[in-house]
Amino acid sequence: MKKSRNIWAVISIPLLAAVLALALFAAPLWAAEDDKVKGLWLEIPGLPEAESTSFNVQAGGEGEAFFERTMDGGTLVVSIERIDSEDRSGNVLAPGDAGKLSVRLQALRHEIDVDEADIDVTESVEGLAEIYSYPVAATIYMTGEGEDARGNNDIFIFTEEWVFRVHVSITPDYMEDSDNADKIEEWLTNMKIAERD
Repeated sequence: MKKSRNIWAVISIPLLAAVLALALFAAPLWAAEDDKVKGLWLEIPGLPEAESTSFNVQAGGEGEAFFERTMDGGTLVVSIERIDSEDRSGNVLAPGDAGKLSVRLQALRHEIDVDEADIDVTESVEGLAEIYSYPVAATIYMTGEGEDARGNNDIFIFTEEWVFRVHVSITPDYMEDSDNADKIEEWLTNMKIAERD
């Protein structure tokens, strides 16, 4: 995974912590489909118009939810998902589970196999934990090879009822443009946890 650190350096854990420092002070802006989600939800305001979106909410808007937006010819994919805070065995998910969660959710959403041993896991992102008042973990990993290579960064926020995953998937070439890095920084700066009736 040392290679991914070089390609993915622009959206590393320290940058994300700095980028999200003002997150709770941002004005929310939602896609139309997002308002179907009830209860606690994570928002990323200001994302540009999507070339395609995927959206799924279970249990009448009160269950697990998944929202994904693909932009710039597929070079950038941003998704938010909310999953139950317990696994199928009734065990509470914790930051130490971040690696296996990245593996499971990649396979579930995109049918991509990732070896947990190839994932860099940061079990405690203190700056984000202070902002959100919940434990936060993050993972960085590569998927694909050659033209199919993508850098992936997952941020997991562990609340009592839900685990939120913010997934950013980018082609290596995309991040070589500093303007693109600035755009992503602006979007992620505005992340916010909100309660919806």
